[in-house]
Amino acid sequence: IYSISGTKKDRNRLIFLSIVLKSNLAKYFQFHTSSSWGIERDQIHPNEFKRLPFPLPEATYNSAKSESIIKKAADIFYKTKHQLENTLLGHKAIIEKAHVELLPLVYDYYDISEYEEILVDDTVKIFCKSVTPTFKTRPPTLLRTTADQRMSYANLLCDTLNQWSIRSNLRVKATCKISARLGLGILTLHKGNAVMPYEETSVTDDLQESLRRVKRSLREEHGHFSYFRGLKIFDRNGNELHLVKPLALRHWTRTAALNDADEIASAILSARKEA
Repeated sequence: IYSISGTKKDRNRLIFLSIVLKSNLAKYFQFHTSSSWGIERDQIHPNEFKRLPFPLPEATYNSAKSESIIKKAADIFYKTKHQLENTLLGHKAIIEKAHVELLPLVYDYYDISEYEEILVDDTVKIFCKSVTPTFKTRPPTLLRTTADQRMSYANLLCDTLNQWSIRSNLRVKATCKISARLGLGILTLHKGNAVMPYEETSVTDDLQESLRRVKRSLREEHGHFSYFRGLKIFDRNGNELHLVKPLALRHWTRTAALNDADEIASAILSARKEA
């Protein structure tokens, strides 16, 4: 059991420090910097906790705002403490509600952007649980995606590309054809003048047979391990881009959407330079 003590004057700051240490942001930092987590077990040593950056309000760009965030976090803490002391049931729900309210304050204190929040969230909820899996359940990265998860990926991919091309009148929308039998999906980005909602359908029999041949060519064998590479196909007329992706969650996370958007934009810019 580790503890941190201080003077009464620093009570609210110590409360906020405990909130930061419990947050997803701290887990993200420790996952990437600790000596054990990620290769053996999720154990953090005392000296590794000390490496977590915790700038005091007077050391931030806006000390008044930082002090205000600490005050808001302390108020939520005191309110939660009062509820727990005066309620016999539902403690877990009360604590979870407090975590939901406190996490945005931690992100705001550290000036974490919207895209950075996505990386932190995916790391904690998906990747951390996948690198040290249990024998009882499959790693989250290997689970088959749901339609909602694929839609979340597609919407973020399109939103990111459309934001980068905001000065032009061109917009991209996404459709997807799914082969549940083969565990593959073909995500198609269509270039047009308007943003359209994501659509998903099943593949036809002819397309499924073509996908079967594509899957064999994408598969790489390394000893007892099999790897499936993704595939990007640019249409000759330049109005469509097809991404062949396995349906495993690792290929459809929001982090993957940001990485794919970067690769697509880079490929387009490189093609223009070569032309």
